[in-house]
Amino acid sequence: MRPTRSGWGTIVAAVGLYAIGVALGFPELVVAGGALLLLLVAAVVWVLRPPSLSVARQIEPSRVRRGSPALGLVRVANVGHRRSPRLTVEDRAGDRTVGLDLPPLRPGQHRSSTYRLPTSRRGVFDVGPLVLSQTDPFGLLSRSRSFGEVAQLWVHPRTHQVAAARTGSTVEMDGPMDDTAPEGTIAFQGLRPYVVGDDLRMVHWRTTARTGTLMVKKHVDTNRPQVVVLIDDRARSYGAEEAFEEAVDVAASLMEQVLRGGAPVRVDTVSGSLNDYVPRAVIDALDVLAELRLGDTGDLDRAVLGLEVESGGSAAVLVTGDRLDDDPAALDRLASRYNRVSALIIGSESAGATTRQIGRLQVCQASGAAEVLALWPT
Repeated sequence: MRPTRSGWGTIVAAVGLYAIGVALGFPELVVAGGALLLLLVAAVVWVLRPPSLSVARQIEPSRVRRGSPALGLVRVANVGHRRSPRLTVEDRAGDRTVGLDLPPLRPGQHRSSTYRLPTSRRGVFDVGPLVLSQTDPFGLLSRSRSFGEVAQLWVHPRTHQVAAARTGSTVEMDGPMDDTAPEGTIAFQGLRPYVVGDDLRMVHWRTTARTGTLMVKKHVDTNRPQVVVLIDDRARSYGAEEAFEEAVDVAASLMEQVLRGGAPVRVDTVSGSLNDYVPRAVIDALDVLAELRLGDTGDLDRAVLGLEVESGGSAAVLVTGDRLDDDPAALDRLASRYNRVSALIIGSESAGATTRQIGRLQVCQASGAAEVLALWPT
């Protein structure tokens, strides 16, 4: 419970009038000061008897793309036996506060209200708890109570349309594979324990006899495109934070397109905060990218070296900013393991949209995510 601005004024006036009246012998001032003090006491009694309320809040949806609408839905019911006062509802989302006013409720009455949550920034934000504030009829004192638990709002990066990723040969011991490979092309990858329902023809009896555990052979489709997205998450590579947001949008668009096509994708960051992360679904990829933040450490050569020891795939893509102080040509070293190696550079408004070739490395540069992705399939 705390005084409002009017409450503080009333307290000062009451004490001042009472003190001056007593000191100077003016009973009228003493009476006026006493009346204000009684008014404050009545306000205290009113606020100390809060209404009995049932409050519920939900977020719909709890996962949105950056800039898309997300709503908080509040339902307040008066479960007491007296009329509730006018209430102010505040909900905190990250470092921003959203408020709305609720009119008085009769006993048994309920009211539902909605409000928009801020989604202009990508991230994972704590929402709540709800804070209900009430004042006395004179507006002198205010009392706040918290309801509910803290929920989370996931603001994902925006995604843009991407042309289908080019498939091609991957480096495999079974020989080259391409789009003309026979349907059902598979290669032996390893052994795993038997699961009920597995084809008994796939049992590897020698290993089963040696280990005492029923083991079956695991095969993979080597014709599926393997795509690696390397995100430059160093602050020095970007002229502004907005450019980094566009870069994350580019990475999200690429990963979503690959995953929806049923192919595996891997994401790494130059700083090493993400290393060899393979999302199982689009929602997993977007959740991870929602939490991505700029850092101060990392080396592009080291990140490329980590990819050089991998088995390779159909495409390796670096997403970075136009303040990149490393040589993007370092990615050209991956050309022997990946059919297509690209660097997508965000933030160059003056140069316009450009494409150039460094060895087998394709460098696309544009001011925003949609523009650079439009250059990438060329």
